[in-house]
Amino acid sequence: MSEENETNEELSRRLDSLEAEMKEIKELLHEERKSEGGKGERPEPESHGQDKRQWLSPKEKYSPLSEKQSSFRKPNFKDWESVIGQVWLPRIFIIVLLLGVLWAFQSAVENNWITEPIRLVLGYVASVFLLFLGEKQLSSERRGLGITLIGGATGIWIFATFAGAVLYDLFTPMIAFLLYVLCIGSGVVLAEIHKSQALAVYLGIAGFLVPFLVGGEEGNFAVFFTYEVFLTLCLGIYAWRKKKIIVLYVATLLPPVVFFFYTLITALAESGMESVGTFTQEDLFAVFIIIIHVLLSAGTYTEKASVKSKGMLLSLSYAAALFWAGVTLFTPSFVYEAGWLNLNLSIYTALVVAAMSIYGVLAMKRKEGGFFHYYTLFSVVAATVFLVILFDYEGYTLLFIAESYLLFRLGVKIHSSLQLFIGSSMYGISGLATLYHIVEMEWGLTSVLFEGILFIAVSVLLYRLLRSDEDTISKENRRFGVLSTGIGVVGFTLVLLTRVVHLGAYEYFFTYRDVLVSVSWLMFAIGVLMSGIYLQKQSLRIFAVVWIFVTLAKALLVDISYLDPIIRGILFILIGAVGVLVSRFYYTDKHSKKEE
Repeated sequence: MSEENETNEELSRRLDSLEAEMKEIKELLHEERKSEGGKGERPEPESHGQDKRQWLSPKEKYSPLSEKQSSFRKPNFKDWESVIGQVWLPRIFIIVLLLGVLWAFQSAVENNWITEPIRLVLGYVASVFLLFLGEKQLSSERRGLGITLIGGATGIWIFATFAGAVLYDLFTPMIAFLLYVLCIGSGVVLAEIHKSQALAVYLGIAGFLVPFLVGGEEGNFAVFFTYEVFLTLCLGIYAWRKKKIIVLYVATLLPPVVFFFYTLITALAESGMESVGTFTQEDLFAVFIIIIHVLLSAGTYTEKASVKSKGMLLSLSYAAALFWAGVTLFTPSFVYEAGWLNLNLSIYTALVVAAMSIYGVLAMKRKEGGFFHYYTLFSVVAATVFLVILFDYEGYTLLFIAESYLLFRLGVKIHSSLQLFIGSSMYGISGLATLYHIVEMEWGLTSVLFEGILFIAVSVLLYRLLRSDEDTISKENRRFGVLSTGIGVVGFTLVLLTRVVHLGAYEYFFTYRDVLVSVSWLMFAIGVLMSGIYLQKQSLRIFAVVWIFVTLAKALLVDISYLDPIIRGILFILIGAVGVLVSRFYYTDKHSKKEE
């Protein structure tokens, strides 16, 4: 038995010795690999029965990338040296180069060294030369510099054509137009070949400005409008199919701007408003901008996923369509008056109703996703415009107050920050309008009185909504909203009460108007105090106490100067009694327990 024990002890010592030697060998190999520049490997754990994955960090254990793949990950920091040297340096200094060429060109012209035709030839030669250099840089994998040189080449070509057509009168408008189209079309093709969206954007902007660079004494509206429509459709289809979102922005938003400047220039030139049949040029502009929005809306509706940038583009095109339709001859053509109600009936009204209905139906069908939020927004905006058109009377603020609550509640329901922002903005604007109307109101049962009451009611509803919602709105914004709506409830109640009492007293009790205002303030303070007790809101109780002191100060500084002794005594008895009762409240056991 003793021999067997000795054998087991000997085997254990040998195993321990072998494990120690293996560990030492692995450590030596690890150090040798580190000295050779390798990454090295971790030593194996001493216990052979344990899984190697236990010794790995969670990131190493579950990372789907191998060590070789992870070495090709992009660094977390931005290489500013490459950004400046490869992107911004060529962009800035190509402009410097162009300025130098222009100044040298100007000096040569002033000294009569070159004639006008030679100037144009030099411009076109410089353009082709820069294009050749740009292609060469791209073939050498200097992408930033190559794209910049190609952009500079197109810019010089456009400058040269403009000089030949407008400054030197060497080209007819048609020849200049063809040269512009050749330059821009070739540039867009090169932008697609080299996958450069920046170059396509630059050429798209230049393309929309071509009609203003052609020259000629009189423009042809039919040619201008046809060219802009053709360019918009071609550029828009190209951007949509190739998923060039910035180019799509250019194709969608530049036509309204270009049409605006065309209308402004024709008005300043007093060339008269051209028309095609029964439509004026502004009507055609509006129709085409509406068509752009309809096509964009149809395209986005077919997409399964929401794209935030396309949603913003859809919103901007919607605003442009509403604006252009509103400033054209689509404005009200028939007005039916019935007392305070004016019904404005026109093509524009029909378009707004159609937008409200169509987007409402689309929102109900979509039910979820990013575009659902935009469709509901468009429908609500159209409804607002329709109500403003339909009910042309002094109480239109009532509509905005009610709509601010509906928009805010809709934003909470569908978790839309955009709806919440618009609802909050409309709430603030309608609050300022209501405050102004209250200050300017007259005695009587007017719409302003209902505005104030409705705004207070909406403030209460928004306050309760903000207090109950904890998912959609962040904690900081929710705290600010609760504070704002609370101030809206208390502040507007006080202002409206003061104004109504003052106007009523001024009408029937002129001598005691200030006293009645002070009494109303006391009643208001008591109401706020009781609300603070019921709701267990310390801020309301403190405000009530402070306002009692404010009322006392008003009585001492204003009311006491012209009151009869008996009225003065009654007023101060009332104020004193209220103060004593309020102080008694702070000594009750019930309140002490609540505060504890």
